[in-house]
This record gives sequence, C-alpha cells and structure tokens, in this order.
Amino acid sequence: MADTSAAKFPLKLLVDKERNRVIFAEADKDFIDVLFTFLTFPMGSIIRLLGNKSGIGSMDRLYQSVANLDERCFNTPACRSMLLHPRSAAEICCKGLAIDVDSDSEPWIYYRCRSSCKSLSLSPVFGARCSCGGTAETPVLASPSLGAEGSKKGFVVDGVNFIVSDDLLVQPASIGTSLGLINELGVEDGNVLEKKVVHLGREEG
Repeated sequence: MADTSAAKFPLKLLVDKERNRVIFAEADKDFIDVLFTFLTFPMGSIIRLLGNKSGIGSMDRLYQSVANLDERCFNTPACRSMLLHPRSAAEICCKGLAIDVDSDSEPWIYYRCRSSCKSLSLSPVFGARCSCGGTAETPVLASPSLGAEGSKKGFVVDGVNFIVSDDLLVQPASIGTSLGLINELGVEDGNVLEKKVVHLGREEG
C-alpha cells in the first residue's frame, strides 16, 4: 500500500481578514472523504488518536482505566484489545483514501478458531473467544472486496466540489451556497474577504 503519511491536498479558503476567521473552505472529493472518515471511528479509536486528550467528558479516564487494569481482570486478553483498539466496519473503505488518518491500525485480518470445531465465526480481534471455548487465532486475511462496493473510491462521488463551513456543514459547491454563508456570518463588505490556498496533510488534520 502506498505511503499516505506525506500526502497533501489543496484547500481553498475564503477568509474574513477583518475578523481573522474562515468563512468557508472549498474542497474536492479527497478532502471530503477524509473528513467523513471521522464518522466511522469507534470511540476508543478517537481517544487513542487524540492521545487521551479528547475532551469528551470522562471518556479519557475510562479509556485509561482499561489500559491500566491488570490483564487478569478481563475474560481474555482479546477483551482489552477490542476496547483499546476497536475496529470499524468501514475501515477497509477508508484505507484507499488520500490520507489514512488511523495509519497505526493493524492490517484488516479476520481470525477463526484454532481448534477443529465446525464454527464458521470470524473475529477481527486476535484471541477472541469462540463459542466452542477455543480462541480465534488462525488468520484469514481480508480481501478489499469484503468492504463496501467500490471500497477504494471513498464515500462521495468524484468530480464534484464541496463547500465546508467553519462548523463543518458540508454542501455541494455553488454560488448560492457561498453567498448564503457569507450573509449568514454578517459579512457586508466584500473587500474584507480574501481567498487563500492551503495544503492539508495528516499532521495538519
């Protein structure tokens, strides 16, 4: 898989120079796909990616509790693993995007029971308990085709630009949408508006 850690894409900004704020950004499919990726993340992944500084109530403390508890407190080591490193069903779809936000996640591999039981159950968590009492440890590498149709195409159609407001409202780009956001924020003098182009990558995100 290509390294996406250094990937960057342009983002067109309309800035209110007088108030030093962004009115909106205009972006193409690459940026919107990455932005929508955040909706697929389980809570545990969000806290891990933000370094236990999510600011979401007491969730950071809850996550740290799981990390600090002795392994003997859990039914199996896999129980703690699935809490600290939960997997998203949309993860395969997200791997084909311009920027892999969660590049630290393990390759998508399913595991089946290591015993000779007839269970057809698969788990994305190594060591998960099988219904027969055994553990899922035999790897079955997932194919990209197991993801959604067109998994490498992201979430939105290509060839369409989008407007993203400062509070992350995403709409198809149009003159009407742009003017509506400008009016909504009370900008009356067009001379205070300035266009800028920034290049966004994984670190900036």
